[in-house]
Amino acid sequence: QQVLVKGEPIDAQTLQAEESARLAQSAPPYGNTIARQPVSASDFALQFTPGKRYRVIDVIHNELITHSHSSVYSENGFDRDDVCFIAVLERYGQRLAPACGLLGGFGLNEGALAATVSHDSHNIVV
Repeated sequence: QQVLVKGEPIDAQTLQAEESARLAQSAPPYGNTIARQPVSASDFALQFTPGKRYRVIDVIHNELITHSHSSVYSENGFDRDDVCFIAVLERYGQRLAPACGLLGGFGLNEGALAATVSHDSHNIVV
């Protein structure tokens, strides 16, 4: 096996060094890409009424699509163990309130997870 660059053979070490140099030159700035006002716990508060059904977005493993179902809330929580909270926040200074909802099938029973890149508009997903 041989690697050619501009028609000339190149060894793996040289190729790696050139690739690293190109990557360093083209790296976008990583700082200050979020223009968001601070949020507090109350911004994420959802009120639930015992006995009422609530829509839950169901994750489908290894798929981009989702399903939906309803789950009943009681004093002990939801009738399914796998229901957790999800919130989407814009990150470009629009000062919009977080969009909050319920997510099922994700597998997160404790703790939290957040990401700033998503398939939609590069929002903050918590």
